[in-house]
Amino acid sequence: SGTVTTKGLATTKSSTNGKTSVVHSTDTSSVTYYGYVANAAGSNSCSTTFKRDATKPVFNYELRKIYYGTDVGPAYNDQWSQNEIARKFNPTDNLSGIAKTEWANSCNGPWNTETYVGDNVFLMGQGVNDACFRTIDNAGNISSNVHIIMRVDWEAPRGICEFTNNSDGKFGACKYEDDISGVSWFNTGGTYYYRWFGSSCGYNGPHPTDVHDTWNYGYNLIFWCNSPSSVSYTCKDAGDNAGNYNGGFECGYYDW
Repeated sequence: SGTVTTKGLATTKSSTNGKTSVVHSTDTSSVTYYGYVANAAGSNSCSTTFKRDATKPVFNYELRKIYYGTDVGPAYNDQWSQNEIARKFNPTDNLSGIAKTEWANSCNGPWNTETYVGDNVFLMGQGVNDACFRTIDNAGNISSNVHIIMRVDWEAPRGICEFTNNSDGKFGACKYEDDISGVSWFNTGGTYYYRWFGSSCGYNGPHPTDVHDTWNYGYNLIFWCNSPSSVSYTCKDAGDNAGNYNGGFECGYYDW
């Protein structure tokens, strides 16, 4: 009478399928398995309920341009914006749920807990924010890494008047600098306005006297005068990699 005559292990009660072990290979929020044994003296059964989640969570994010507190449209990963960028994370997992979100300076780690998740939005000002992110669910599954680069620059390139001495006289140049996105282009063609005043003054050739106004081609200027005197010239426009624009500026050198 001690010999088991029937047995079973299945998701239905009193199964007599003869199995003593099974493999559950699909994700589920809840599943119950029943065990059944019987011999000549009677039968007995047991049950256990468990969850299974072997699916990676999904790391969702959104970037928006913010102008003085107003949302003015989408921002894009690794592209320059002239406005602040609001970054919002909304990771999802349909089974075990999200346990935490992490960030790292490199996608190889080390990883740190990210606090700006859900309604807690991170607002990015001028500069570059470059980091990797991932999210982990309550079953320990890890999402794919997401590399986010936010680039913000709302300042136009700075115009600089540059004066140096050389063997011919004083050398004047137009110069642009941009410490954030960098200078993308500057206009060196067309005409520039030069004006000088003084005795025996000139630039790159003739020596006019008194006041002289002219339009001439050129980006850099060599000029010389006897004191007292003055020289002024106009530098043309330039732009940076974020699309900010400088429409040009005036340069002048006096009484040397």
